[in-house]
Amino acid sequence: MILGERRRQGRIRGGAWVRLFVVAVLVAALAGAVQAGDIEGHWAEQYLAEGGGHGIVRGYTDGTVRPDAPVTRAEFATMACRATGEEENAAVAARLLPVFADVPSDHWALGYFRLSHEMGLVQGDQDSLAHPDDPITRAELAVIAARLVIHLRLQSLGGSSASFADQADIPSWAAPAVASLAGQGVLKGDDRGLFRPGDTTTRAEAVVVLLRVLEMQGSRWDLTGEVRTVNAETGLMHLILGSEDVAVKCDQTTLLFKNGVRVFLGQVEPGAAVRVLFRKGKPGFASVASIR
Repeated sequence: MILGERRRQGRIRGGAWVRLFVVAVLVAALAGAVQAGDIEGHWAEQYLAEGGGHGIVRGYTDGTVRPDAPVTRAEFATMACRATGEEENAAVAARLLPVFADVPSDHWALGYFRLSHEMGLVQGDQDSLAHPDDPITRAELAVIAARLVIHLRLQSLGGSSASFADQADIPSWAAPAVASLAGQGVLKGDDRGLFRPGDTTTRAEAVVVLLRVLEMQGSRWDLTGEVRTVNAETGLMHLILGSEDVAVKCDQTTLLFKNGVRVFLGQVEPGAAVRVLFRKGKPGFASVASIR
């Protein structure tokens, strides 16, 4: 299983006592995706809710997320671009010529493939084929995730001795990526210590890996702090971030997590450590103003 947890500490410059008001706007379609019935009770339920908040994963037209379905190469390229906030650039790239022979101009993931190619994530085979509809193996995902880490300038490969019980089964072209990401906590084996490099990756596992990369970058959470006061009726919560008081105006779609579990404002009490995530994917989804 591939899993993880944390977020950057929100820092507000300019004064010892700053109040930051954040208003999150309802994103109805995304709300439906993270609340889909087929993730309830799933081992990755909290991660999928968080992945929905980041815009990494979105539901299908029937309202399902299908967490245990294999993730295709096209889907993972799309998730990786969304995780880095490149949605608009992908839309621009979709108007350019294809770079892979099997991802034509009318393919739904053209923009994501072009962009992920420019980012150095997807390179294609010797025939310039990307195999967009093939399920991605765990070894292949590790290589792309490691390239994403390098693209984000978080850390280069190497320097890790992390290994798995089936280390000998990991192909040589994927071994450095697997070892490096395992050493950084991005990849983990199953309860038998196996990595299973040839197994297909599920949609849930892909989301967890990308969240761990965001954790390395310090962009997994928007705010992390201790609750000072909370008013469920007004939606106002005061957090303590270091020496600063932060007022957060929440609506019903603001994602709050306590001890790794999504909670609602009425379930938050003073003194609790919470992490706040405002839904991504829509320009102007949040407005921020500092008041001295």
